Amino acid sequence: MENKKKKNLFITLGVIGALLLVVGITYAYWILTKQQTGENVVNSACLSMDIESESDDITLDKTYPILDSEGRKLKPYKFSVHNKCDDMATYQINLESLSKVLEANRLSPNYLKVKLNEVGQEGIEKVLGETSPTDTTIANTYEAHKLMSGYLEGNETKNFELRIWMHEKVTVENIDSMNKEFKSKITVTSTYINEDDVPPTSELALSVCENTITATATAIPYKDKSISKYEYQIDEEGWQDGKATQEFTNQLEGDHTIQLRVTDNLGAVSEEVEQTVNIGTPEMVEIAENKFQ
Repeated sequence: MENKKKKNLFITLGVIGALLLVVGITYAYWILTKQQTGENVVNSACLSMDIESESDDITLDKTYPILDSEGRKLKPYKFSVHNKCDDMATYQINLESLSKVLEANRLSPNYLKVKLNEVGQEGIEKVLGETSPTDTTIANTYEAHKLMSGYLEGNETKNFELRIWMHEKVTVENIDSMNKEFKSKITVTSTYINEDDVPPTSELALSVCENTITATATAIPYKDKSISKYEYQIDEEGWQDGKATQEFTNQLEGDHTIQLRVTDNLGAVSEEVEQTVNIGTPEMVEIAENKFQ
């Protein structure tokens, strides 16, 4: 009798096991697996840029202050920047100061003037210490100065010239400018840019008549875009809307710096450009007294 119960138990367990197996197999057959017919595609944009030297490095040995007019005639360091990709890209040209010169022997950037221009264009001319600071990008540098920025079309190359000299306002009273050294390297940083975000370019010319400064802006939008706004700032007193030709009246004697930026119809803003002019002291004219006998 006991054996019969065990036999029945084994049969029951076997049936339950078989049912579980069937249910498991049946459930498995009711699970549907689908996959997409296409592919998920992620393409990374190309971003590759070359900088190539086309002349010897600049060496200023036993240099001394010179007139800016002479500095512009110095033999330049020539280099080219090439966009190796089909996509448009921005570029920023920096001058990074090398820390291999001991700090006590470093020539201050306030005593140096730099002129950087694309071949055939005016470019920028500034005291190095008055350029915008930026992050260093290479090892063994202690500071970086932003000189110029712009953009390159796909596979486009631009050629540049760089000149550096001790500017004419350095005098013998600037004792800390003597027996010092300055070493630097040109670096270029780049990012991808959409055509809608390409800013316009602009140039600024100034003229003076008595106590009035006239600013004339030349703005070039990218491709089919248009210029929607001109803004000026004089002596860092705040930005104000203006026109392509703008007058600043009743200015005091001395140096005045005017900055310009323009905005296109899609909201892209140009780099700020600036020029400095001087309103001199009016010459005193001696009027002879006529005496009639």
